[in-house]
Amino acid sequence: MNIIDYYIISGMWAAQIFYFLSFIPQIWTNYQRKSGTGVSDLFLFGYLNAYATFLFYAYCRNLPFVYKFLPALAALAIIIMILQRLYYDTSKAGRSIGFLFGLNFAATFFIYPFAVQDPYGIGSLCGWANIFFTTVNQIPQMLLIYRTKSVQGFSFMFVVFMGLAAFLELTTAYLAQLPIQTIFSALRNIGTVLIFSTQFYLYKKKSPSHVKSR
Repeated sequence: MNIIDYYIISGMWAAQIFYFLSFIPQIWTNYQRKSGTGVSDLFLFGYLNAYATFLFYAYCRNLPFVYKFLPALAALAIIIMILQRLYYDTSKAGRSIGFLFGLNFAATFFIYPFAVQDPYGIGSLCGWANIFFTTVNQIPQMLLIYRTKSVQGFSFMFVVFMGLAAFLELTTAYLAQLPIQTIFSALRNIGTVLIFSTQFYLYKKKSPSHVKSR
């Protein structure tokens, strides 16, 4: 095994670890603030679907084990963030959102029979669906920050860890000749990190003590 092989293996693990770790500061921020309103609901919906489709993609296309194990932990972190969002909001609107999250979560199980019947086809389709969800799900968070002119309640460490993960994923996916969907996903993450970093630079000092509720 040469140095490139070592980099590919270690880089894959490091990238997925960073992706997983990116959610931990946000979970902690939600806990400290006793609120999940710093993160857009559509952001959470998008990530729920993104990780659901990614796991189908990883298992159906038989990606390396790291792409099956750590994304499952990241999906669990998203579920925790969703539960925080619902736990800290006891309003009628919060209960309605919880019902929609439940329907969304249950709907992912309908993909399973099709994945068993045609793993390659469904896996490829879910890979592109993952790119779609992880692209559009970032837009509501960007708009929320722009509308409120505030990054209050949104963890900067989420952006830092995502940036490290995206760089490692891009280089290792290219060297390991993984499916093109993985490379596109890493490039998309790098673009997202640049936008969020710019917003933190512009709005960090302008952030009020509390973000207005959506």
